[in-house]
Amino acid sequence: MKNHTLGHSVADLIDNSIDANAEMADVVLKVEDFPVSSEVNRNVLSFYIIDDGDGIAAERLEGVLTVQRRRDADGNEAYHETHLGAFGLGVPTSSLSQGSHITLMSKTGPDDPIHYASISRMDRFRYDRAMVLNEDDLNEHWPQLLETTMFTEAYEKLSELSKGTIILVQYLHRNCYDAQNDAQLSTIKDATVERLRAYLGLVFEHYINGIRLIDHQGTVHPKNINIKVLGIDVDPIDPLMKNMIDVSRNGVRGTHHNVGASLSPVMGIMREFTVEVAVVPGAEGRGGIRPDAHDRLMKKALQMKLEGSGVGSAPITNCQGLYLYRNMRLIEFGTWKGIYQGGANYTCARAAVYGPVGFNISDQSMLYLGDGVNEGFSCDPSKITVNLSPQVLDRVENILEDDHQWHRLDDASKAGYTRASRRITYDARMDGAANPPVPAPRLPVLEIEMSTNRGPPPLEVQFTASNTNAVLATDFVWVIDNQTANGEQVDFTFEEVGIYNVTLQGSRRELQSRPTTAHVYVEIVEEEPSEEPRNATISEINDPDEDLLYLEANGDTDNLVVNRGSQYFSNFVRLITSRFGGD
Repeated sequence: MKNHTLGHSVADLIDNSIDANAEMADVVLKVEDFPVSSEVNRNVLSFYIIDDGDGIAAERLEGVLTVQRRRDADGNEAYHETHLGAFGLGVPTSSLSQGSHITLMSKTGPDDPIHYASISRMDRFRYDRAMVLNEDDLNEHWPQLLETTMFTEAYEKLSELSKGTIILVQYLHRNCYDAQNDAQLSTIKDATVERLRAYLGLVFEHYINGIRLIDHQGTVHPKNINIKVLGIDVDPIDPLMKNMIDVSRNGVRGTHHNVGASLSPVMGIMREFTVEVAVVPGAEGRGGIRPDAHDRLMKKALQMKLEGSGVGSAPITNCQGLYLYRNMRLIEFGTWKGIYQGGANYTCARAAVYGPVGFNISDQSMLYLGDGVNEGFSCDPSKITVNLSPQVLDRVENILEDDHQWHRLDDASKAGYTRASRRITYDARMDGAANPPVPAPRLPVLEIEMSTNRGPPPLEVQFTASNTNAVLATDFVWVIDNQTANGEQVDFTFEEVGIYNVTLQGSRRELQSRPTTAHVYVEIVEEEPSEEPRNATISEINDPDEDLLYLEANGDTDNLVVNRGSQYFSNFVRLITSRFGGD
């Protein structure tokens, strides 16, 4: 698949490990002696990913190696909005885009034997067929593949786990992994391992550190995984360098940071997304404090993203721009999405866009929500690109363009992109300011605590003001649904369906906090029907004068009548097939 690099493929497969509740995933990339034909063996690059997740039942192995399909399409895989994948294991796109022979091994418990199945370009070329090879097929037609170093090693490692899965990708066939001799192949392998480690540390930064995703019902889902490459832990990489923020806001040379938020529709429900704007420090080699080691890792991650694309270099300049996340997993980076043109002077400008939890993975039929509303965020099935609607792009741009005083010596309020321009020159000017402004007094900082933020009307909510700074506010003013209230704690009842803004501002004598905003969602929750379940049947007619579909009730049975004679029948079949799959 175009632009589907080794990094994309490995990250796509690790997504499945996380969704399968794995606590560990190890990527093993090695040179092995491989039978590239029935007569010839040669040294090639191969890799496998082993995890300790829930495993895959034996009867489902062949199914997950076939064409890409949406989870829940066959009722065997439960999809949840906090999952990273929505189309099964993605082996046809992720693995076959890299390797010539793919084997899936799995076990679901300590007493469960290891089962395996394969798909193979080699088998397709030799026998002119496209099929999943089960254990009997492999023993009959490809016994030499079962004796390869990587297959044997992977099988033994999985046998040591009580449960888990291995995806083995043998004989990487892309041109960037082709070598003239064994020494060159070994060099390619070592460079690829370094780039892969950096790429995975950047993509899965939050999952390595541990996160808590909150779904639209308010349920918390902790996520954490230890990712390894060749048995060595992958270190997380923060592109915004928040560890270099001077929390006292006195610093000139550290990371400058600002956060904004807005709303976007996800399956018809308005959900929050956040944008973290950062002006990272200038380069260490040019007089700044951004470590050269950080730049080396970022450039290696970028090289992995571009590997095999024909792009020769990956300068740190190309690491500026938006970092777009789905469920806190990095999908796309190094782009401004047309908001800015970029350039060498803006190398220090970066912004993380954390989309709403569970935004759509590119089922195109689901992007239009009706009433002229489209999904604000979507992601292609390969998880290479995040698409933003024009409305969301405008909201992101508004946050990026927010004028901000980035530290106490800042001589003007500017947008982050502008402040990033010529960062080294600007820092030197600020450091050399003869008469820096008098430091502004520290202000109270407040957070809003709510007893609940979602429910049906009438919704009773108790709001509490919480001081989070050493300067404590003593007076509190609330604006709730355009009504004003005072006090550290207030109660309010929302009578109508809608999304309500809640604003809090506190003060301590002449010192006033910045306004703090929260949202309350009042919505109708449909109750489950209380009546006894009814039987359901389906029947067909062929009558051009009747409707396409109608429902007949007969006692405790509902019968759906489908009219093949209707002029709309063909369009109906195409719509159902594209939405749910099948013949």
